[in-house]
Amino acid sequence: MGTMEQLSQRINSKITRETGEDGQVSLSEESRKHSGLRFRYGWTLNYGLNYQSLGNRSPRGGYYCGSPERARSDATSQMNKYKSGADPSFLRLLRSKVSNTLSSFRTHNMVLGNDGDLYYGSETCTSCSGRGENSCTSCNYSSGWTTCNSCYGRGYYHDTQYINGRNETVRRTCSVCYGNGKTRCYTCSGSGKVQCSSCNGSGEHYYGYYITVTADRGTNFVIKDDTPHSWTLDFLKAKGLESSHYFTEIEIKELEAGHNGYSVAYEMHSVLPTLQYKATIPAGSTEMRFIGENDDIYDAGCVMDASFWERAINLGAGSVQRDKNILALSGVKKLLKKHESDNYADLMSDNWISKDIYKAFTEKYETFVGSLSKQNKKGLWKTIILGYLLTLLTLTVPVFLIGVFSPEAAVEFNWYLHDYFRNVSELRPWALQNTLPSMLEEMIDGYYRKWDSLAVAALAAYGFTKLVQFIHRKKHSKKETFFSFLVWFWLLPYFFSWIAMMINLTVNNFGDTPSKDVEWYIYCIALVYNSLPEIFLFSAAIAFVVLNWRYWKKKSNRIQQYDSEILNSRFKLKAKS
Repeated sequence: MGTMEQLSQRINSKITRETGEDGQVSLSEESRKHSGLRFRYGWTLNYGLNYQSLGNRSPRGGYYCGSPERARSDATSQMNKYKSGADPSFLRLLRSKVSNTLSSFRTHNMVLGNDGDLYYGSETCTSCSGRGENSCTSCNYSSGWTTCNSCYGRGYYHDTQYINGRNETVRRTCSVCYGNGKTRCYTCSGSGKVQCSSCNGSGEHYYGYYITVTADRGTNFVIKDDTPHSWTLDFLKAKGLESSHYFTEIEIKELEAGHNGYSVAYEMHSVLPTLQYKATIPAGSTEMRFIGENDDIYDAGCVMDASFWERAINLGAGSVQRDKNILALSGVKKLLKKHESDNYADLMSDNWISKDIYKAFTEKYETFVGSLSKQNKKGLWKTIILGYLLTLLTLTVPVFLIGVFSPEAAVEFNWYLHDYFRNVSELRPWALQNTLPSMLEEMIDGYYRKWDSLAVAALAAYGFTKLVQFIHRKKHSKKETFFSFLVWFWLLPYFFSWIAMMINLTVNNFGDTPSKDVEWYIYCIALVYNSLPEIFLFSAAIAFVVLNWRYWKKKSNRIQQYDSEILNSRFKLKAKS
């Protein structure tokens, strides 16, 4: 089998693998060339000064030059030595990093660092004029003494005493300042001076310079053949140094120093094999381009457009099984990954599929995703309202029945409420300290420990949060998890505490009838009325859990039936186990 037949078979196999359609590409008009190339390249050393603010302490190493201006001047002098070649240290360093090899040819710009020498100088601190200390402002620059706050500077105070049957005023010496009227300044300890905050007492600010060096890459090349393929130059410019992976017959030699201004320069001669075919497909003909000895694809000429679009056009056409088959295609997965996260896709980089087809397909995909979202939200508000009303009724009926069989419970409700919930207010569900863990600890230890209760409540809330998330089988962000934890940390303990109170209230008052001659339903209504905050609150919480679970179950079943990892990720669903 010749090269043309082998390439045709390879191309058609890829089309079938990526699109599920039989490849129908036939090649003709072979044009193979071996273009000679000449590269001249090298690296130029570039020097610069890196300014450093060194703070208020003298560096342990380096050259002290006096003033920062002198430090800059000395650093510049040394830099000029490097530039002139009087000190070839960095030139030797560059030569150790490059050579006449292909891997060295692929090396881009380099940062060679600095020579390790710091040239620094200092300036007198302008805040303290080099003294390292300033006058204390707390004692108003008065040599370390402040007015006594106890006697207000008088040195004494008046005291009233009951003597000989009457009140008399007695003057007493101040026990704080011992009659002086002043006390030693706390800020400066009586010295009247404080350390300068700008230089931390050193009186100097230090500045320095490092000599930094970079090696900048430069390249120029020519195609030595007179008649290369028209796209050879475009390939070299597009691939840059990576095009060297396809070179053959490589010869590299070093040039004299200073060639084209390079500090180190090389010349490389090589050959670039190129191959071109006319590709005939049912929709017409195009041009396919190959590179290197192994005939790697450089430009597939969009030969996959027709086959790919033949499948992709049917996405979202109504058949779930057809959509599932389309999403399972290798080519579709690659393009959707590129669309969702901008991943590399060889179908686009090697021009198997045109940008127009890619754009049309992603628009088709977004329309498909939009229709799935609408299906998920269809009838959602109706379900939420009906579900909440049903839950509200489910909680109201038991409370009403408690009033029927335990009328005394309505009378004792407020007393039980104060007993179970400390510091009760009209907004009693906000009382965080009234938790189930606190009740359990009172039963075990006989006293109330707040922090232990909060720890148990936090553990319970975390466990319930994870349970709800597991039931929903949804990928949750950190923010969603934290918000859910806060809700259940507050709600769960109060819910269980209220349930325990209602059970105790019912058991202790079962069958008891108040002495007052009041209609039985009045007690039922009163008990329901007093419990309205909990009924509304817990109905909302229970409805949220149940309806959210039903919604996500319905949503996950609808999305996961396509068995598409990309679609699951788009809707933040976990993969089907």
